[in-house]
Order: sequence, then C-alpha cells, then structure tokens
Amino acid sequence: MRKEEIDIPAILDLTGDLFIVTDSSGKILFHSTRHSEVSLLARKPLRVGALVSEIVKVGREEIVSEIIAEVVKTRKPYKTEVEYTGSENNPLHLQVTYAPVYDRHNNQPRVYILVRDITPQKIFERKLSSQAKNINKLIEKSNAIVIGLDTRGYITDWNEHTVRITGFSKNDVYAQKFADVVLPEDEREPFDRLLAEILSVGQVRNYEITMRTNTNKHIIALLSGTPRTSTSGATIGVALVGQDVTELMEYRRLLEVKVEERTRELMVALRKEREIVEMKNRFVSIASHEFRTPLVSIHSSLQSIKTKLHLHELKLISPGIEEIENQVKHLNLLLDDVLTYGRSEAGKIQPVFSPIVPTRFFHNLKMDVEKSFDSIKKIETNFINLNGEIISDEKLLRSIFTNLLSNAIKFSPGKDLIRFEAECLGNYLVASVTDSGIGIPKNELVKIFEPFLRGAGASAIEGTGLGLSIVKKAVELLQGTITVESQVNVGSKFTVKIPIKYD
Repeated sequence: MRKEEIDIPAILDLTGDLFIVTDSSGKILFHSTRHSEVSLLARKPLRVGALVSEIVKVGREEIVSEIIAEVVKTRKPYKTEVEYTGSENNPLHLQVTYAPVYDRHNNQPRVYILVRDITPQKIFERKLSSQAKNINKLIEKSNAIVIGLDTRGYITDWNEHTVRITGFSKNDVYAQKFADVVLPEDEREPFDRLLAEILSVGQVRNYEITMRTNTNKHIIALLSGTPRTSTSGATIGVALVGQDVTELMEYRRLLEVKVEERTRELMVALRKEREIVEMKNRFVSIASHEFRTPLVSIHSSLQSIKTKLHLHELKLISPGIEEIENQVKHLNLLLDDVLTYGRSEAGKIQPVFSPIVPTRFFHNLKMDVEKSFDSIKKIETNFINLNGEIISDEKLLRSIFTNLLSNAIKFSPGKDLIRFEAECLGNYLVASVTDSGIGIPKNELVKIFEPFLRGAGASAIEGTGLGLSIVKKAVELLQGTITVESQVNVGSKFTVKIPIKYD
C-alpha cells in the first residue's frame, strides 16, 4: 500500500480525540477536526499558525507553554489529567499527552499533543471507589467480627466490632500473627491447620474458636473463613467473619446441665418407681405366705375346737385356744411391722424425746425379748458406763433393739448365745447385737435394709422382711447410724450409734 493512499486526518477524526501537532515553540502546525466536546475547552477556534497557549482556557496558558518547553528540552513524553466543567455543568475529564518527535537527523522537533476524553472512565472509577468505600464502611461498622489475614496468618484487617469484643486496637494487632496475639496456647496449632485448610480447600463454615481479650479473658467466637484473591485470581489471604457466641455457648452449657439434672431426676424417679413396684411384689409374696400360715393354723384350731365341743371334750380345748392366741399375736406383730414402716415412709413418725435411764431400759428390754422366745436360753449383756440418764425416744429405741435381738434369735437356730452390749462414749450411745447364726452373704449386705426383702438363707424363717427397714428408719429419726458386719455360717454384728442429747 502506498503512503499517499492513507488518509491520516480521516483516521484521526474517527477516534473522536483531539490531535494537535506544534513546533518547538507551541505553534500549531496541524490539528484534527472532529473532536466533539473537547473543542469547548478552547477559548478560540483551533487554527494552524496559532499558539496553543493562546487557544486554551484562561489560566492554563503558562502551564501549557511550560509543559511544551519541558518536553522539547528533556525529549521525554508528559501525560497529565485535567478536569473541566463541560456542557450542562457536567464534569469533563481530559487526559492530555505531550510527546516530542524529531526528524531522522534529530532536528526540527515537533510536539504531538493528544487530548482524550476520559470522563466515562473517571465516572466508573469514582463509582468503584465509592462502592469500595461503602463496602469498607459497612465492614468497619458491621456488628460482626471481621478479620483479614495474609497467607502467613498475619493480621491485615481488624474492624471496630472486633476491637470492642477483644479490647485490642488496630495498632495493637496490625502486622502481627493472629494466633500469637489473640489465641490461647492450645488453640494455635488447630488454627494453623484451619488456615491451611481454607487456603487449600476453600471456605470453612462455623468454626468454634476461643479468643483471648486484652484483659486475658476468654470469649468463644463462631467464625467462617473464605480465601481472599487478587484481581489475577491468586490467593493472597483469608477473611474471617463471625460472631461472639460466648453468652450463647454459656446458655447452651447451662441447658445441657439442666438436661442432665432433669435426666438424673427422671432416672431417680424411675428407679424409685421400680423399687416401689418390686417392694409391692415382695410384700404380696411375703404377706401371702406369712399371713396364710397363721390363718390356716387358726382355722385348723377352730375346727378342732368345734369337734371337741361336739364331743364334750372340754379339757382338750385349751391347747387349741392357746394356739389361736399365739397366731393372732403373730398376725398383730406382722401388721404392726407393716403399719410402722408405712408411717415412717409417710413421715408420720416424729421422735418424742424424754429422759431415759439406760441401764433399767436395756435390762427390761432384754427380759421382754427372752420371754417372747422360749427357745433361747440366754442373752448375754455387757453394759458399760450407762449411769445417769440419756435423752431419746423410748419407743423408737425399743423398736430398734427389739427387732435386732429378735432377728439375732431367729437367724441363729440351734445357737444358745446372743451378745447384747451397750456403752456411752462421749455424746453417743453405742450398742451392738451379735449372734453366731447363719450370717449374710456379701452380695446381700447392701440390700438388707430394703423393705420386704429377705435373704436366700432366710426363706424357712418366718418374718415380713420389714424388721431391718424399721430399724434403719428409727435410727435415722434419732440422727444416728447403723453398721453391720457379717460372715456366712459365722454370724452377724449390728452396731447402732445415736446421740444421747439432741438440739
């Protein structure tokens, strides 16, 4: 293509930019014709032979002359941006480029001036800048934790909410490693793994982390992490966003404690319910046996009495009547045990304290028990330091030791000796009942005070299984304790310790 075929002015007009060529003094040698609103910036029409400084707006003459002289002198291009008020008072942004051009002999310098309207670009840049400022303001003022880190974990952003909840100012943390400044020692290694995961895998949601405040208190934050990228798409860091959930976690912990407490209470209630059902079943089983036996005996004795009455054998009636009396007495004792236990469970028994002479009380008790059991030969006693009086409930004391002595006799078949010992030690009365009977297996010792429960070796011995339960309740009412030592086929020893004075 030949040079003369190229229409340079036409090409320049297509661009919409203003193109001017001047000599070294700034005199116009050439200019394009179609330059739209840019021409409004000239106070005179553009024409060849005029100085550029005479054409530009007032106030720019000297500046334009100095720029042209500097470009010619330094032989380096110069670029500047100028803001004007265009039509309808709209802002107009121009980019002006001055470039020196020389001929092939490096003489006759020319200056090419390109004036380009960059108003749309500037408006777009301002919008972007405004949006960026709004976003930064939103982040800065948001009611959420917002923390920026670089790829090494050093802090680059730290918004106001984070300042409030941690107490660390921006100057305290900028350019410092997040883990070292904010995290407790045991949280640092897990956080380093989290940071590596975010950088390599991507977003991580709802990570629970403990953070340290400037007063060394701990708060719990729930954070989500997202990689931060540059305009080229390269990962340059991590953004952490989240909330302080310390109060929520504390509330959750309290709820968990409440749930555990309610669960324990429910389990206790269920266990008690099962115990009650088991106790009722045991009671039905024992009552059906223990009450039926004397009733059968009473019925048999009555039939025998009727027969003898019919035959007028009156002298043979007396043993039957005596048997009936004994069985009725036995039934009364069984019912007394049941009623006593029921009253104690319902809290209807209240101790009535009064002075008691312990020596006389224990001797009388021993004699009463011996009379009730013809098969026993002797209850051996050993009473020490029982002089004077004690303050207690005589009825409860009698119930305790009558049951213990009766059990010792019943569960020592074929044995003649029961030991009954008591003494006052300081402010306590300590009494024990020892037998050499069948003893109690170890696996049954923990249950012997449960109601209506009878050991495997006691099935052939009459009783309701309430005696020791009544003893335990009575001892507790007197603010005392009871312990037991036992060995199978060797015997048992029950020791009661109760105060001799009460508040």
